[in-house]
Amino acid sequence: MPVSVRGWLVGPDGTAQRLGPTFNNLSRTTVEAAVAELAGRVDRHAPAGSRCVVAAQRFVPAEATVLAHTLPDTRTVRLRMCWGLAEPLGDGLHFDTCTVRDGQPPEDYRVTLKPTATAAMPGGTGTVGVPPRLRGRPVLSPAAALDCARAALDVAGAVGGPCDLVFSLTGPDRTLLDCRPL
Repeated sequence: MPVSVRGWLVGPDGTAQRLGPTFNNLSRTTVEAAVAELAGRVDRHAPAGSRCVVAAQRFVPAEATVLAHTLPDTRTVRLRMCWGLAEPLGDGLHFDTCTVRDGQPPEDYRVTLKPTATAAMPGGTGTVGVPPRLRGRPVLSPAAALDCARAALDVAGAVGGPCDLVFSLTGPDRTLLDCRPL
């Protein structure tokens, strides 16, 4: 089963700072190398009492990814959506955007041209061309965007405040990959 590995430097006060990239679609035999790479990025001058925290999770080869940012007002969610994985590689990422307020249909839905996406490849990920029929098409329908926003607000309510979330979409399935309280 392929995995993703990501790391954080957690200070004595509990604040977390991302540590390097997320390594996606790794085989079990390469996880140790990814952990060593992240550990090697720890600054020798980190505050006393800091910890390097590494997480490994099942890799989900997304057809699309949704980045959700819930605002402190607890009613508003900003969404960014792309085909494939939201892993920035050399060609950059191409996001559609919208805002959902008070459980209403998305506002200001902006669809961007998406010529490339990040996809799973043997032993990692890489940039692929988006099929021409999908390049100018919205990643999510307004109803699906509203559904993701509602899920983000549910998670933010459980966390007790605003947060950044990452959802993977594969067919009708939505998987929460990451949740960072703000």
